[in-house]
Amino acid sequence: DIFCQTLGQDETVRFKVGTARPYLSGPTDMLTTLDPSAAEPQLTVYTMNEDKLVVKAYAVTPEDWPAYVQYRRDLDQYESKATPPGQLVLDETISTNSQEDVLTETAVLLSKALGEDNTGHLIVIIQPPRRFSDFWEQRRQTVQTWVQATQIGLDAIGDPTRLIAWTTDLKDGSPLAGTAVTANTGGSAQTDPQGLASLPLPGSASNPATKLTAG
Repeated sequence: DIFCQTLGQDETVRFKVGTARPYLSGPTDMLTTLDPSAAEPQLTVYTMNEDKLVVKAYAVTPEDWPAYVQYRRDLDQYESKATPPGQLVLDETISTNSQEDVLTETAVLLSKALGEDNTGHLIVIIQPPRRFSDFWEQRRQTVQTWVQATQIGLDAIGDPTRLIAWTTDLKDGSPLAGTAVTANTGGSAQTDPQGLASLPLPGSASNPATKLTAG
């Protein structure tokens, strides 16, 4: 060979190859904003060799966020089986229409769990219906995230006394006028034609501005 080594005799090596191990993957962030341009609110996941998925959705509001953070922290630290905050509004088994050893994209439709205008907040948990070998396999094979279905983009910048909010249409980035913006400290305002609103922040160390909503 190129290293001046003498080659030995030819060898035949056989490999036994089976099907891929079943798995599920999807959003891993704490918060996921759904595509505002989709015809129907949906969360996309990917599977291989999983024929069905169990989908659960809990209706929540922004006020439930601290409880959700604590729920996720407990799962990570204590391997608990705690129930997430909110009200269970969807519990169904869906088909992935997968083929053997083919990576399959599945759209998990969420219209039935949202309001008539297809906006709102959900905690979505997706996993295969099969038994898992242990807690860690179940954790790897579970997709769960707080889902936000909205048409409004919201950005903000502030100092200790005032906050400037900017609302835009998520589909095209155009400013949204006349949108109500509210801070958890009690301040509220309507956006102007540029989508901007200025809110006073009368908060204190015991009640800081930690949440801003628009709608």
